Amino acid sequence: MKRSTCMLLLWALPTAAILAANVPTAKKIADLADIEAKTGGQFRVIRLEGEDADSDLSPRQWDVTVYDIVRGNHATTIRFKDGLAVSTTGAVRVFDDAHWTQFGRNFTGYDPAEIIQLARWKLDSTDVLARIATLPGMDKVQITDVKMALRKLSDGDVPPVWHVKVKVRSKLKPGREGWIGVVELSAETGEVIQTTLRPERLTD
Repeated sequence: MKRSTCMLLLWALPTAAILAANVPTAKKIADLADIEAKTGGQFRVIRLEGEDADSDLSPRQWDVTVYDIVRGNHATTIRFKDGLAVSTTGAVRVFDDAHWTQFGRNFTGYDPAEIIQLARWKLDSTDVLARIATLPGMDKVQITDVKMALRKLSDGDVPPVWHVKVKVRSKLKPGREGWIGVVELSAETGEVIQTTLRPERLTD
């Protein structure tokens, strides 16, 4: 194939397809969110939520909540698609946990004590997916999609926790595919905190 023809084919590819080949990890997205929110060099990310995974299982869309004292609820939410910021809005606080000791914040907004400590965030999104693939029974299935979230479960100097919903396809019965549960892991150590993953649903 001539060089000119190759170049024409490359330019014909959709921009999204080119970007998807190099989708940023969660840590890179967090850095981009800090820059976008103009935090002055201080890490202010409170939580990340990723979905729409590509073929490498890297989420193509991330919603990042950044502490912002001038905003309502004291936070800004920035949406990234394929590594590009596409929207910035005031954060709406959801009911994170009805049993959480800081339940009142569901009405009063975010607090600086919720900011993730970078020193305790060791596992990037790619690392946690590799860890999940080693869990019991996961050798019999292929992960096909994930929905990921990262946040601290309490205030102060505590490690953030990855909350990952997992979709798989059976290696023995490729026609069987579905969501098999959720696993929570420490983003500092990779320790499994709790899991409802049931790969045997598709392999037995």
